[in-house]
Amino acid sequence: MLEKELEEFEQEDVKDLTHIVTGIIREHAVIDWTVKDDVKREIHRRIKKKLRKYNCPGAKVEALAIQLMDPAEVHYKHTAY
Repeated sequence: MLEKELEEFEQEDVKDLTHIVTGIIREHAVIDWTVKDDVKREIHRRIKKKLRKYNCPGAKVEALAIQLMDPAEVHYKHTAY
């Protein structure tokens, strides 16, 4: 998803950002996190912060963060670290 949305980015930066976003989700994935609005808000906020740090265009930050949350909720729904 990031590769498609951030075509202008270097491949290595997209790879790094993917690992960072995955780490954020894993770090905050607690039991039933997908129904806890405060946890989802924190993950969303941190993803947006990292996207900005990697100079993601401002117009894409919010939409991309939302797009990243959808598969995260499916893939990591039953994950609690």
